[in-house]
Amino acid sequence: FPVTIVCANNVLAHIPNILDLMQGISDCLRPGGLLVAECGHQKGITPGTHLDNVYHEHLDYYTPYSFSKLCERVGLKVKEIEEIPMHGVSFRAYVYKEEGESNITKETSDMQQLASEVLTSIQTRKETVNNLLQGRQFIAYGSAAKAVTSLYTLDIIDKLHGVVDDNPLKQNCYFPGTNVLIKGSESLNGDELILVTAWNVFNDIKDKLVEKGHSGEIICMP
Repeated sequence: FPVTIVCANNVLAHIPNILDLMQGISDCLRPGGLLVAECGHQKGITPGTHLDNVYHEHLDYYTPYSFSKLCERVGLKVKEIEEIPMHGVSFRAYVYKEEGESNITKETSDMQQLASEVLTSIQTRKETVNNLLQGRQFIAYGSAAKAVTSLYTLDIIDKLHGVVDDNPLKQNCYFPGTNVLIKGSESLNGDELILVTAWNVFNDIKDKLVEKGHSGEIICMP
C-alpha cells in the first residue's frame, strides 16, 4: 500500500529504534514519495538556549546533516531544510524516496566551546529568573517535561508553591521530585505569582489568565 506522503512532526526524538521506524517509513512510501519531518535543532540545545528540550522522553537529537545521513541509510534523500521557531528552534525536512546523497552541509562544532557556552547560558538564566522572582514562592503554569528540566536546572524548585496544568490527565498527580499536587487552573485564587514554564505558548496563557481576572504577576520562564 505505497503512500504519497508521510508527516512526522516532533515525534522522531521519542522513538527508541529510530532506524527501524525510518525503514518502515521508506517501505510505506512510493518511489518519489515525500516525508515531511520536524525535529528539534541542535542550534537550540548546544548553546544552552533551550535546554528544557533535553529530557528523558527525547532519545535522539539531530542536526540537519545527521538527520540526512539517517535518511540515506534507508533510501531516502533530504532535498530541503527549513528552520522554524517551533520549540525555540527546529528544522522541517522535506525528504523524498530517492537514492543518492543529500546535499546538506556538515556542521562542525568545538565541543569545549559549546560546553562553556551552555554553562554560561545556565548561569545567566539563573540570574535572570532569580531577579524576576526576588525570592518569592510561585505557581508554575505547565507541568510538561520541560518544566521539570528548567526548575531543577535553574535551582528554583525550592520556591515552587504549586503547579497548574490544563491537561486533566496530569491533574491530581505529583510534580516529579516534590509533594506538590498538579491542579487545574480553576484552583488559582487570582493573585498568585505565576511562572509560565510553557514559554512557547506564554502569550496565550497570559491572555487567558488576564481574561479570567488574574491580578497577580505573570512571568515567562526565561
